[in-house]
Amino acid sequence: MPLPEMAKPISFEAIWKNYPSDDPCVNPRTGKKAYDDQCAIRVGIALEKSGVSFKSFPGPRCEFGPSGNGMVLRATELANWLMRRPFAGCPDAETHQGKSFDKSLSGRTGIIYFEDYWLRTAEAKFPTGDHIDLWDRNRLTPSWTTFLRFSLGIDTLRSPWSGNGYLYSDLHASRRVVFWPIS
Repeated sequence: MPLPEMAKPISFEAIWKNYPSDDPCVNPRTGKKAYDDQCAIRVGIALEKSGVSFKSFPGPRCEFGPSGNGMVLRATELANWLMRRPFAGCPDAETHQGKSFDKSLSGRTGIIYFEDYWLRTAEAKFPTGDHIDLWDRNRLTPSWTTFLRFSLGIDTLRSPWSGNGYLYSDLHASRRVVFWPIS
């Protein structure tokens, strides 16, 4: 009797290629995005389209997607699930200092999670906002904030119109950065 075929580890190239550039969780009645922050949804979809099954993921998902999909709602829950190494080739997580993550991860590729780096509108003192994304050698996935942060070196941008005083916050202020290296 032949041995069962092992699942092939996913590649970073596949995840990067499958990363959606738009807001995937859209309310079909309004045509508008269902959530302002869709970082976990985007990473989850990229993983799913690259062959990762989300059957073992216990957390909530976008209610407008198919059942059991990779449209994970929260960055922390996706990071916690990845810590369990739920798919072939999912490496052990590495923990890095927020203040030097970009230097220690320079030249590497993988999934990156920033914990407690931005202030939510209702929180004036302690940041609790998180972010999960893809890391490609020296930058995150393409966006205007990635361009400002990694091409122009503008780590944070203040805004009087924002509820917390910032248009975006400094990733270096993360309490911790978790990285899953994927080649």
